[in-house]
Amino acid sequence: MVVISIIGILMAVGAVSFITAQRKARDSSRRSDMRATQEAMEQYYTENGEYPTSSNCDELYASATFAPGGRPVDPRPSQTYDFSCDITDGSGYCICAELENELGNSSALPTLNAFNCTFGSTAPLPYFCVTNQQ
Repeated sequence: MVVISIIGILMAVGAVSFITAQRKARDSSRRSDMRATQEAMEQYYTENGEYPTSSNCDELYASATFAPGGRPVDPRPSQTYDFSCDITDGSGYCICAELENELGNSSALPTLNAFNCTFGSTAPLPYFCVTNQQ
C-alpha cells in the first residue's frame, strides 16, 4: 500500500509539472509569434511608408513577402490573437496574445481601431502585446 501511495503522489506531481511545462511552451510560442509579426509589420512600414490599414491587418498577409508563414495561429484552438491596425492612415498597430501561465506587458487588450496597448502597468493582465516602433 505504501508503494502504491508513493507512486500515486509521484504521478500527481509529475502531471502538474507536465501541464505547467506545456503552458510555458505555448506562452513562449505566443511571444515568438508576436515578435515575428512585429518584425513583419516594421518591414511592411519600411517598404510602404505606412502600416497596414485594414482593421485586422490582413494587408500584411496578402503576400508572402513580409510574413512567409502567413498569419500566426495561437497554439490552442480555443484562443486567437487580437489584431488591430489603424484603418484611417496606417499610423500604427497593436497585436496581442493572451498568455496562459504568466502576466504579460499590457494592462488592456486593444479595441478595434484604438491602440491602447500599455506597457509597465501596475496590474498587468495576461496579455503580451506588440505595437508599432515608428
